[in-house]
Amino acid sequence: NSITPDVFKSYSFGPNSNTIPINYQPHTTQKSLQCGSGFYLRNGRCEDIDECDKKPCTEFETCVNSIGSFFCSKKIIYCNSGFVLNKEGTECIDMDECANGLHKCDQIQTCVNRRGFYSCKCPIGYKINDFNHCEDVNECAIDKIQVCSKNAVCENTIGSFRCNCKKGFRSILTNRCIDVDECKEISRPCDQICLNKIGSYSCACKSGYTLNSDNKTCSDIDECSAALNTTKSKKLCGFQCQNIAGSYECTCPRGYLLASDKRSCIDINECDNNPCYNGEICVNLRGGYHCHLINCSGDYKHDAVDVNRCVLKKRNCKLFDMVCKSKLSTYSYNFIALPSNLETGSKGLDIFMMKGPD
Repeated sequence: NSITPDVFKSYSFGPNSNTIPINYQPHTTQKSLQCGSGFYLRNGRCEDIDECDKKPCTEFETCVNSIGSFFCSKKIIYCNSGFVLNKEGTECIDMDECANGLHKCDQIQTCVNRRGFYSCKCPIGYKINDFNHCEDVNECAIDKIQVCSKNAVCENTIGSFRCNCKKGFRSILTNRCIDVDECKEISRPCDQICLNKIGSYSCACKSGYTLNSDNKTCSDIDECSAALNTTKSKKLCGFQCQNIAGSYECTCPRGYLLASDKRSCIDINECDNNPCYNGEICVNLRGGYHCHLINCSGDYKHDAVDVNRCVLKKRNCKLFDMVCKSKLSTYSYNFIALPSNLETGSKGLDIFMMKGPD
């Protein structure tokens, strides 16, 4: 950094130096010494000036001191992965791998630039796997997440899913299913009665009908035939059972009327309508009637008021004629309809009681 006069003549200085020759004689004292540019005189010697101390270079340059001069060298900047040097070469800026086509994302992936790196984003319905590829997400198999309503079945599709309504339901909004009222929307789903249910329907029959094995049509129940095979056969009708559509009717034989219970038969008292001729007695029978003509015997004649009574015409008895005196003054005919096939038993059976005149 310092040059002696002895070698001053032959020393090569830097490009920014300016030398001025000196006049001297060998082995004599130096008359005068002037240092060139880039040097300064110190103790009889020219010392190099370190121009870099004054920071003459820009912030993007490195100052390099040389003998008698200096020069500015562009800084060498090393950028980390994901960064590049700007056009001025002054700083590292983010490298946009997505815009420059430097990414390795799949065709269905979206490249997302980030500071110093990039990422590959899968579309909705996909997820990134261990090989950085997108694979379909099975939304239907995600635990603890019900993507469809309880009345729908989840069907996975590529990149998505869909909810299919179960049978008996209809979709009105996304992933929502409502019940279909088959009884109103299907043309005659049942033979007689349609009962709508959540997600379904059922058929029923009116009273007197039974549902067939097809669970749709109804067949008439023959109550009369069914009753013959049960212990209730005698209680269904008092006389005869006649099957009709959806029900049955009890009928009575001639001479009987059907009672208010629509099962029992009541005998018609034909005698109330006086069907017999004058002088005849009408006797009501079960299911009919009979006209009886009473012939009063011997000394008796028909009573003028009661046609079933005979009265003694005249009592002309001799003094001691006890037979004549013991004759009844009247006698009557009473007709009683008795049930047939009565079991009297060993002690007999009281059927009726007659009371004589007072």
